[in-house]
Parts: sequence; structure tokens; C-alpha cells
Amino acid sequence: MRKYLLFTLLLVLVAGCSKNNDSDPGNQENPGNPEITLNVSAAPIEFPAEGGSRDVTVTTNATSWNVESNQAWCRVTKETGKFIVSASANESTASPAPATVTVTASGTTKSVSIVVKQAAAVIPSEPYIKASVDTIYMRENGGTTGIDILTNQKEWGVNSDQTWCVVTKEVTELGEGITINSSLIL
Repeated sequence: MRKYLLFTLLLVLVAGCSKNNDSDPGNQENPGNPEITLNVSAAPIEFPAEGGSRDVTVTTNATSWNVESNQAWCRVTKETGKFIVSASANESTASPAPATVTVTASGTTKSVSIVVKQAAAVIPSEPYIKASVDTIYMRENGGTTGIDILTNQKEWGVNSDQTWCVVTKEVTELGEGITINSSLIL
């Protein structure tokens, strides 16, 4: 009888101390919902001055995801299971500010960021000068506009062959440029 009582007591203790975590949803951290995963196939991306594009694969078990860039020169296009990072040619002698491309997924605060850089344009060693635009149109009542100039020359000048159009050489945020002031055309 003593063995039977000891066996029963042992059985009650074992049954009372063991819990099945699968049957007790209150004891789970995230019941019924798997942890959201978010991975991308790219590390930092560096484009040459000529620009280009690069596919980046997104792997996630979230129902949806999003991607965005914090710089206008660095464009992102979302497609199924991936996105494309692209940059146009950089004609400036300075590299643009690095872009951060951020991927987020629904159902989580996790995000993945990729730094994107682009090289500066290489100026030829022979004399070179180029305006940021080839043609401008002024209103008939006059106005002012600016044009950036890309050059490897220390000395250069600008003039106009029309009295209604006054041009001056200026120093801009990006380097050198010209300001065009036009007066009322009669």
C-alpha cells in the first residue's frame, strides 16, 4: 500500500509541475504569430559618376513591405520581392550627399537601411566649360535666373550681345555660375 501511495503522490507532483507551453497561450510571448523577419540582399551601394541601377532582393514573412530613399538623386522602384535603386549621371565635380534607403515591413518596427553613394564627375584635363542647361526662356516682362557652370578653368568670362540681357559671373553653392537679368522687351 505504501508503494501505491508513494507512486500516486509522485504522479500528482509530476503532473502538477509540468506545463505544456503550447497549450497555455498566456505563457507565450507571441502566441500564434511568428516573429517578423526582414532581410535585404545588398550592403552599401556605390554608383560611378555615370549612374546606374542595382536590384535588391527583399525577404520577409510580413504581409507587406515598403522602401524609400531620403535623397532625390537616389531613386527606388518597388517590385515583387525586390526593389531597384537607380541614379542618373552625376555631372557635378562633387559627390552628392549619401542617400539612405530604408526598408520597413508591416507588423514590426524592424527596418533595414542601405547607404548609397555616387562618385563625382571627372573633369577632363584639357580646357572644359559646360553650362547646367543649354537653353533658357525669359518672360517678356523680364526677370532673373541662374545657371551653374562646370569648368576646370580658373579664369573665364561671360557676356551678352543684347542690351536687354545682362549676365554676370557669380559664385554659387555648387561652384561657379552666371546670373541672367533680362529687362522688359519692347
